[in-house]
Amino acid sequence: MNTTKQTEYVLPPQIDTLLAATARYLKGEGRNDLVAILANARIEIEEGADYDNWDGGQTGHGIRLHVPEGLFHPAISNAESDGTELSKILNKLADVPHEHISYVRICLDLGTISPNWREETGALLAPPTLATSSDSDQTRLWGTGAPRVFLSHRADFKAETKQLKDELTRYGAASFVAHEDIEPTRAWQAEIERALASMDVLVALLTDGFAGSYWSNQEVGVALGRGVPVITVRISEDPRGFIGGSQAISGHARTPSEWAKGLIAAFSGHSRLTRPLLVGLVNQWEIAPNFMEAIRVMDLLDASKTMPADLLARIEAAFKANDQLHNSGGVHRKYPAFLARMKSGAAS
Repeated sequence: MNTTKQTEYVLPPQIDTLLAATARYLKGEGRNDLVAILANARIEIEEGADYDNWDGGQTGHGIRLHVPEGLFHPAISNAESDGTELSKILNKLADVPHEHISYVRICLDLGTISPNWREETGALLAPPTLATSSDSDQTRLWGTGAPRVFLSHRADFKAETKQLKDELTRYGAASFVAHEDIEPTRAWQAEIERALASMDVLVALLTDGFAGSYWSNQEVGVALGRGVPVITVRISEDPRGFIGGSQAISGHARTPSEWAKGLIAAFSGHSRLTRPLLVGLVNQWEIAPNFMEAIRVMDLLDASKTMPADLLARIEAAFKANDQLHNSGGVHRKYPAFLARMKSGAAS
């Protein structure tokens, strides 16, 4: 780990040129196998991979060569020794004071793996599927809340995840927490599969070790495969792999209440979650148990830009039927203008 304060290096911007020179040298040596790797690899540079104080300070950089599957398989047996050879050549070619190449690693470019690999093996009997769920299964798992939020988390973070579930309920969302929601008499894996197959959004709670969890990776993979939105909460680990580009909110040193508020805001940016979010709020409006809750939900509804006609009808019916709504002065201050704006179709 580099402990210097230097943030701009000379060597990393020259890596592509050095690799070109290395490829030409290796071609002259008849090492066409390594030339093909260099020409086709996706380059990843780890700046400041190591540092020591010798001779005024020496900073080492790492290089990962992400190689397409077709080239990696023939090279796999010699990948370690070839990487060592490449780093030696690069260091002979490079002449940058106080910087050097610490390592070169040849690895598989996962992006080149075919999504249809099972079929391509010729050994697949039937495509693997998630456990199916009936309407009664979905009601049991999710109740009537919306959107349906699958909370993916490490087992040692279940208490905080349960708190987040409770906070999301205040917005009308239904959350599935595996350690919390699976009945002991039911096959736990099938229940998780049913939840994954019927979720609207997956929230990944990134704590230490999340990326190394087999089950968490499986859950995220299902969401990505289904095209379901994936939103990460960075608590003590950064998103890695395919979820590195997913929408993220900061969770470090924040409370489950703050996570929930940030997640609801993030959900609103996904068109496929717009209606479920509104359904969840209308559910909360209908069951408001007191004036304080009625005012809170009124404020959330008032922030909406539009309201489908069927949900607006439910809002009106609940206002008449629930005395905690129509007897609340706080609700009355916003409800008439909200209703008029939604009926006119105006956006604010």
